[in-house]
Amino acid sequence: MPTPDFHQPAVPFATMLAFHCVRNSSLEDLHAGIFPSSKTGDYTDVTVVSPYGEIAWNRVSRISDEEMQRLSADIVNLLYTFLF
Repeated sequence: MPTPDFHQPAVPFATMLAFHCVRNSSLEDLHAGIFPSSKTGDYTDVTVVSPYGEIAWNRVSRISDEEMQRLSADIVNLLYTFLF
């Protein structure tokens, strides 16, 4: 008996999951705002100014622990809702 090919039905299902449960989550709130431009293209010319000094863009964490926890919980809830 041949092994069933799950690739074909998995592609649209994965796309629906990504759209409905990840893209339409609190990720959109994190994505909102102004993203810096870079003349060099690798962002070595971009820095973030903080009260404690400048931080190179390549070293900046763009999502805080609290935001990551909220995003993870949001995605789990959306996946649960989508599946049931």
